[in-house]
Amino acid sequence: MVTTLARQYTEAAVKLLGAMVEDTKAPPAARVAAAQALLDRGWGKAPIQVDLNVKARFDDFLRMSAQQQCMNTTILTARWCRTT
Repeated sequence: MVTTLARQYTEAAVKLLGAMVEDTKAPPAARVAAAQALLDRGWGKAPIQVDLNVKARFDDFLRMSAQQQCMNTTILTARWCRTT
């Protein structure tokens, strides 16, 4: 319901942002913020690059998976499980 009401102001909001970008008397920070909002909505936000350095060995993964499986298994059926 709030979303529907807010969307009624889309055209007015975009016009206001456009006017703010063009208003040379407006503070530069406000103009930049308005321009960024228009660009983000019109073209999508710029992609963010995330660098991950993950070091894991497959056998560690298997061991952790087996331990998790053992924790989810009842004591009667977990005889093959060993603690490490």
